Amino acid sequence: MRINNLKEKFKKTQIHKLYAKIYGGLINKGQNEISKSYIKSFIKTESPTILEIGANNGKDSLEFLNEFKKIELHCFEPDPRQIKNFKSRIIDKRCTLHEIGLSNQKGIFKFYLSESKDPTKNANDSSSLKKPKKHLKRFPWISFKKDIKIKTETLDSWTKKNKIKEIDFIWADVQGTEKELIEGGLNTLNKKVKYFYTEFYNEELYEGQISLKEILILLPNFRLVKIYGNNALLKNISMFKENYIISAAQGGISNRIMCLLSSMKISDNSNKKLLLYWPKDYSCNSNFNELFENKISQISKDKLRKLIKNKNISINGLNKKFNLIEDTNLKPFSKKDIHHKFEKISKKTRKDILNYLMKINVRKDLIKTSEIFLKKINKNFIGVQIRKGDFLNLKNGAGLVSPDNLFIKEMENEISKNPKVKFFISTEDKKTEEKFKEVFGDRVCFYPKKINKREDEGSVREALIDLLILSRASKIFATYGSTFSEMAWFFGGCKSKVRVLIDKKRLENYNSLSKKIDHKMFLKIKKKLYKLIYPLDKRILDRK
Repeated sequence: MRINNLKEKFKKTQIHKLYAKIYGGLINKGQNEISKSYIKSFIKTESPTILEIGANNGKDSLEFLNEFKKIELHCFEPDPRQIKNFKSRIIDKRCTLHEIGLSNQKGIFKFYLSESKDPTKNANDSSSLKKPKKHLKRFPWISFKKDIKIKTETLDSWTKKNKIKEIDFIWADVQGTEKELIEGGLNTLNKKVKYFYTEFYNEELYEGQISLKEILILLPNFRLVKIYGNNALLKNISMFKENYIISAAQGGISNRIMCLLSSMKISDNSNKKLLLYWPKDYSCNSNFNELFENKISQISKDKLRKLIKNKNISINGLNKKFNLIEDTNLKPFSKKDIHHKFEKISKKTRKDILNYLMKINVRKDLIKTSEIFLKKINKNFIGVQIRKGDFLNLKNGAGLVSPDNLFIKEMENEISKNPKVKFFISTEDKKTEEKFKEVFGDRVCFYPKKINKREDEGSVREALIDLLILSRASKIFATYGSTFSEMAWFFGGCKSKVRVLIDKKRLENYNSLSKKIDHKMFLKIKKKLYKLIYPLDKRILDRK
């Protein structure tokens, strides 16, 4: 059924929101139906075998024929009105129309014909083997006064009779008869079908209609790939030798989130399963599940080391079964360099990044803690992100480009404009908190941290709370080179005005030093020796 009004109403329901949470934000709000070109991108063949069950008037059939040059397309449609429309639209040797319905029994059954009471609206595409139920109230302009007898067959018996060995894709639009279609085709679906795309509703528009959850229970071999409005794309994992994308950035919380976003994007684009390597170490001393609620399969350090040693893994590539990704610059989202570009990032790219970020669910207790703190401060506060700690000790001098005096100067300038302005200071350094408290008094506030050292247990949980608070600032004064403010900007929906504070002379020194370091011969020799002495697994997994 392709009824936009129903889909728009469904998108506003609590059921839709629940599915968005259950499936990690897999609902695609901007697209009600998968495109044929996208199907082609993951089927990866010009000569697929495709079944369109509920072919209607042939509109989608024609799109399949246009997309695939050597397709073997089997279309099923029992409604004589639509059969007539189909035949007037399509005459093609690559396409076979089967004038039957597919169900869980072979025989002759009653078929309820849908008609429109309103001559301006088409309603011939709601006909079903099932008697309408809530459909009558939801769409009062559609009636089911007539019924006819049609022939039905099971998917299993049809594939056996026609000697179909493998089916690349099934497009099913069967008006509430999803259960019967699946029951009559379990052998085919489990052993021969790679992808199953079906309409679903979580209410009984037709008597006995099952929900998406019940569909997934009937098909344990299938995994939900994505939801498009009221259509679900399912993948038969037993038909594939699974390939994997491993999100493996190390370092602090922001770098890891950015790498996870990049890996999620690559996973979707390449149709490879996502795995997570999240070591608990000096830079991030909390496990992933101590910070986020997502259920992402994780890979251990020992298993990853074994893969690297046996050369069974691609590093920042996609040419092996296991593919390790370390990108923290969000490269999969744009061909341009968008790292630290903030407002210069295109709206389209921002939207894409935010759609993936919405799938990462921060733990509710951390969100609640940040919300309690936010209620205590002015809503229009300015965020001040001052990175200290190990950042100051970077050999290239990047950590010295944003000195404290620049932050103090900018904050004083804001006070001159608005004497009532408040500042939230986000820093991991206790001495910096004391220094700014002494200068600005009650104008500044900090989230009260119980843990003072970054390497101590739980400090990253507090850092994530800091990030959530910072994300709500109207403006952010940021430290040069730190991804923390960048991540806060994304978490805030890219709404904050961000200004990275830079001492120009120090930046020149940093750039000059970076060039010198890059060109020093002894450093190049040192890097080569490092690669010879330390094997790849140690360079990746045993960083300090």
